Amino acid sequence: MKLLKNIIDFYIQSSLHVALAIYALVEVTEISLQLSTDKNLERAIFFGTIVGYNFLKYFESFQKGNLDFNKNRYIIGLTFLSIIAVIFYFLQMNSSTQIYFIKIGLMVALYPFLRKFGFWKLFLVSFCVTAITVYALIIQQDFFQIKKKLFCFNGF
Repeated sequence: MKLLKNIIDFYIQSSLHVALAIYALVEVTEISLQLSTDKNLERAIFFGTIVGYNFLKYFESFQKGNLDFNKNRYIIGLTFLSIIAVIFYFLQMNSSTQIYFIKIGLMVALYPFLRKFGFWKLFLVSFCVTAITVYALIIQQDFFQIKKKLFCFNGF
């Protein structure tokens, strides 16, 4: 029973549940918009979610020196392996999607500084999730011609 508890704790603490939820949203978008699947993009989003969410979750503890590296070694290991996977799959994307990913990554990096402002935090999180689960797929597939791109991701 203790093993099961440890597995569930790791699943929750390592943000795997968040990555699976984002992956599910990617799949819903692909089905809804009838896009062809791009496994490299899907994997980059999955592993990027682990990296981004763990960064957000543990940033303050790391910054204050409160992060117990020994206790969190498996989470740190998973995050490190996810960074390697993100880099690998990132290099498989087209250049416009790579630039888009960098922009979204920078927005995610702003989150710890906007944490105090409830509205901006909510807006930033919902914007980043939408940007990754919908618009990244469209950009990667060149679904719209450049002149027909939607305003929300054309200017971004």
